[in-house]
Amino acid sequence: VLILEIPTGIITDFYGRRKSILIFSFCIGLASFLITLNPNFYFLIFISMILGIGFAFASGTISALLFESLKKINRKNEFKKYLSKSHLFFVGAGVLTNFTIPIIFGINTNYPFYIGTFCAILMFITSLFLFEDVNIGKNEINKLGNTLFKKIKNQFNISFKIVKENNKILWIMIFSSLFGITISIFGDLVNQPLVKEFYSLELYGIIFAIATIIQTVLLIFINNIIKFISEHFNEFWFLVISWPLTLILVTLYTDNIYILIMIFGIMWTLASFRDIIITNDLNQKIENDSKRATILSSNSMLSSLIIIIFFPLFGYLLDLYRLEFVIYIMAGFSFFSGLFLLFFKK
Repeated sequence: VLILEIPTGIITDFYGRRKSILIFSFCIGLASFLITLNPNFYFLIFISMILGIGFAFASGTISALLFESLKKINRKNEFKKYLSKSHLFFVGAGVLTNFTIPIIFGINTNYPFYIGTFCAILMFITSLFLFEDVNIGKNEINKLGNTLFKKIKNQFNISFKIVKENNKILWIMIFSSLFGITISIFGDLVNQPLVKEFYSLELYGIIFAIATIIQTVLLIFINNIIKFISEHFNEFWFLVISWPLTLILVTLYTDNIYILIMIFGIMWTLASFRDIIITNDLNQKIENDSKRATILSSNSMLSSLIIIIFFPLFGYLLDLYRLEFVIYIMAGFSFFSGLFLLFFKK
């Protein structure tokens, strides 16, 4: 993903959002099917590479298409509202999978991946009916150079210049990467071993399913919640204070299943909240549509780079120290890094 983020973003700006979404659908479907062939470790790495290609093409593409569609009909100020709805639909689907997939996996380990393959095919077919107004014409592409390599290089240079000269875009990208790392670490490294230390596999599935329902309910009102917060507080200040607080609360109430479920639901809603405000602010500040996917991909690339650096470090800390201690480190890191960035925000 790190290697392909910017090249795929540039290709998306050149040839359109729909083509990138089709490539994403194809890669997800292919990877889901290949997993059913009982791959060994090296074949699994190959499958992961296919997933990486797919995710790189999807990164920033769908939000760019949504923003540009609203911009075309003079409703770009409603982007945050529709972005909130997209999170609601995504998490709502997660409620269904959290309840059903563990059961299906227990019947046959390949069945969930067959379902994933079918859904990817359905997504591919649906994407064929997407319409987009391509923002960059052949003449503009040709101005960038005679060869594809030169075009990609020039497109990157122009986009990098836009980011470098726009302090607001640069600040959002740095905040997104540094503050988002603890959210990713908690979701991918911490919450599962933390829960499994106290609860059985059956309760484990129920905890995450009910927490997702709570998140879904909160996301129904997320647009109103964001409006309320933006009217009375700074959205970024709210995130910097509330996220570390929930990290601390989860260590205090891990052994109380009812409170833990509620905390998880709130934490995942905060993760959606962060993604919505970051994606909205970044899209609103990018004026040139022909560079939008490239800049959004640059933001994702920076996040991927931070993940590559910090994931092994926190994995090592998790093996060395108790989970609770590492969570306190995460809370401190997210709070003080967020505080530092807000202090220097222009």
